[in-house]
Amino acid sequence: EYERMFHHIKYYAMTGLLGAIAVSQSAYAVTVYDTADARLQIGGRIAASSTFLHGVDNDNDPKNAGSRINVVHEYNLADGWSTITRAEWGFDPFFTDGTNDHFKRLLYTGVSNEEYGTVLIGKQWSLWYDMLAWYTDYFWINGATAQGSFNAGFSGDGGENGLGRPDNAISWQNTYDKLTVGLMYQIEGDEFDADVPDYSNIERFKRKYGAQGVARYAVTDDWNVGIALQHSNIDSTLDGGSQSSADANAALFGTNYAPGNWYFALTAGEYRDTVFDSTFEGLEEQGSGIVDVARGYEGVAHYTFENVGPGKFELYSGFNRLEDDGSSARNAFYLLGGAYFLMDNNLILSAEYSLDDSKDANGNDINANSTSLLVRYNF
Repeated sequence: EYERMFHHIKYYAMTGLLGAIAVSQSAYAVTVYDTADARLQIGGRIAASSTFLHGVDNDNDPKNAGSRINVVHEYNLADGWSTITRAEWGFDPFFTDGTNDHFKRLLYTGVSNEEYGTVLIGKQWSLWYDMLAWYTDYFWINGATAQGSFNAGFSGDGGENGLGRPDNAISWQNTYDKLTVGLMYQIEGDEFDADVPDYSNIERFKRKYGAQGVARYAVTDDWNVGIALQHSNIDSTLDGGSQSSADANAALFGTNYAPGNWYFALTAGEYRDTVFDSTFEGLEEQGSGIVDVARGYEGVAHYTFENVGPGKFELYSGFNRLEDDGSSARNAFYLLGGAYFLMDNNLILSAEYSLDDSKDANGNDINANSTSLLVRYNF
């Protein structure tokens, strides 16, 4: 799932209300009303992608690729304070499963002040992702596997363990000159089905609490470095009804460099009892379905060509490598892609070729090389 909201993203707070909505959102959203003290916007996207596995029969029919709709409201208070409320829902406009499936992506509210920072409460972007992991989430179709945001634990959006879109969370973020810091805490979560019987002996999964801290430093206007730390305490119900409790810990280092039309980024992470990945099926120590120790490395190089016909063109390449520390298992690929932007960047056409280098626990090749196509319209 591609979650990037462009590299201009902040936690809405640092510039006051009328500059608060992220650049990508204000560019695509419809403004319902906009006054000196309040603004209401509605936006979203419809996106579809197809993947063609080389040498393997697979379903090439277009599928939903992160379609969503959101509502953002901001209001100016006194003494430099402002409020923000955001609700966002994902949906499948193609009825892939024959249903009108929809789900909550984001639902939070908060206050911000240029001096004191931003406090958000609810289901929101993690500091892990918003401040750091997005550095390498720059592929339009693939990617984001090795930085842990959306493949940790048993919830596909990273909501339960806090690395993607955490639920029941409260966060604070502020900038002091060149240093930006953030803290997040998740209260106890709801118990839910693990629902992965082929890879796990866990039937039910519940977070007791989670905590996260991130620090990022702007070395120059074009170069940033940062580190993120995450700790969660997880209770599980195993097959047969027995109980298990484990600490899930993760750390991520990231850096990006953006001189002119170029963009380079690298993230490297370690995940202890955090990552679930079916690529690692067969690990002797993996009875829970969670990898004891996994390490991930993700890199991207990107160049933007301006004024290519009626739009602009991005050419990019990179790699993604998530590996088990105790065996040969890994989820890895090398990628070359391009994207063309039309209609004031609202229409995006993308193609990616992925050279797969994944292995199972015994070192055997798995998966296949692939070509993927994407069409996305922002509204």
